[in-house]
Amino acid sequence: ILVASTRYNAIRLNKFLVVLMQHIAVSDLLITLSFVLPTTVSAISNKWVLGDLLTHLQVFLNFCSIMAGRILVCALACSKLLLLKFPLQNEELLPQKRAHCTCACVWLLAVIFPAVRSAFDRYGLIFSYINYNMNYGPSKDYSDADKMIIYTYLVLAFYIPVLAVISTTGCIVFYLLKARGVARKSGGDKRWQGMVTVIATVAVYCLSNLPFAIYFIIVS
Repeated sequence: ILVASTRYNAIRLNKFLVVLMQHIAVSDLLITLSFVLPTTVSAISNKWVLGDLLTHLQVFLNFCSIMAGRILVCALACSKLLLLKFPLQNEELLPQKRAHCTCACVWLLAVIFPAVRSAFDRYGLIFSYINYNMNYGPSKDYSDADKMIIYTYLVLAFYIPVLAVISTTGCIVFYLLKARGVARKSGGDKRWQGMVTVIATVAVYCLSNLPFAIYFIIVS
């Protein structure tokens, strides 16, 4: 709904933010198709019933969309901070063309990991009853190259985005507190709802990443 609103100018936002939000929506849709839907079907049937072709496609899209979505959310948080710090230079710092280039680089990076992981995989895919989905073989069989790929994925897809979102959110909250103090000194008494929204958003983001991070640490 939000993406459609920005597309048809019902809500006016910076064009850089709009492009990022559109790509985040695409990654969320891919996560739904590659993880939520197969998991639901597998949980109902208690086994994998979607065939060999969808097995490899599901694993590829799952890792790709999760990594892209988290990095894009990180880019969205950083761009919000830049818009607050440099409100008069929005078009110069964050043009629409740069947004498309950023998203292209993110998707390219997200595609590289599952491609390399598949190339190094020697044990095939197995059905996991932990999350009722297809995944790579047991971690005890992983080689050093496999573990290096997994750790790199964890750092790029989880740790760096979460730390970046937390740090940028802290800077945004500090900036808003400072701005509200200046507004009160000048006689303003209107309460700001945006600060609560920013804090709630980063809290939900971090909590949503926690189960995946714990799961990957356990299986690795």
